[in-house]
Amino acid sequence: MTLSAQNGANAVAFFNNIANDKSNENSLWIKDLLDANSSQIDIFDKIAAKISPEVGGVDENSCRDSITQALIDLEESNSNFDITNLSSDDIQSFLCFFLSNEIFNRVIIDIGQSFERHFSVLEACERKEEMREYIFFEVEKQVADHWESDSYITQTAITQVLRQIIRDTFLIFEGE
Repeated sequence: MTLSAQNGANAVAFFNNIANDKSNENSLWIKDLLDANSSQIDIFDKIAAKISPEVGGVDENSCRDSITQALIDLEESNSNFDITNLSSDDIQSFLCFFLSNEIFNRVIIDIGQSFERHFSVLEACERKEEMREYIFFEVEKQVADHWESDSYITQTAITQVLRQIIRDTFLIFEGE
C-alpha cells in the first residue's frame, strides 16, 4: 500500500499545482492535451501515467487504473468538473475515490473467492457492493479528519488511512 499512499500524495500535489498556478509545466501539459482534442478518458489515462509512472509492476497498473477511475468518478459526481480548475473539495473527493478503489481492489483479491464460495452469485455481488460502500464511507471520513486547511494530506496520513480501513474491512467482511 506504500505505492498507493505515494501516488495519492503525488496526485494531491499534482492537482494543487495545477489549480494554484496556471502557467506551470503541469498546467501547460494539461492545456496541450485539451487543445489537442484528446478524449476525456485519454486525458485521464495520461494523467494517471504522469502521476504513477510505469516501472513494470502490477501495483503500478492498479494505481494507474484507480487514478483513471477516480477521475471518471469525480467527473460523474461533479457537473462543474474542470480538470484545470479543481477546488480543494474536488481534490479531496478525487483522493477518496482513488483510495477507495485501491482498497477495494486489494481486499477483493484476498476475500473475493471466499464470497463466491459462501454466497450465491447475487449475494456475493450484494456483499461486494456493501463492502465498496463501506470502504468509501470510511475513506471519506478518515481523509476529512486528516485533510489540512491548505488542501493537503501527508503520505504518512494516507498510509494510516489505508492500513486502518483495510484492517477494519477484513474484520467486518471476512468473518461473514
